[in-house]
Amino acid sequence: MKTEVARFEQERVEDFKNSLELLLDGMITRQKETIQAREAFQQLLLKKTPGADSSEETTASMVVA
Repeated sequence: MKTEVARFEQERVEDFKNSLELLLDGMITRQKETIQAREAFQQLLLKKTPGADSSEETTASMVVA
């Protein structure tokens, strides 16, 4: 009986670990996608701003962030 309980506990820990790993991997993937989208949006804003100098680029990056 003790070995069965120990096996069940080990499986439960492994399941939790796997679930947490999947959750974190998904969060990392979504964060990377968000970063790419923001960078693309920033580039779009910079292209639409005629005569943008470095101070305006800094302002645009602060707005996007």
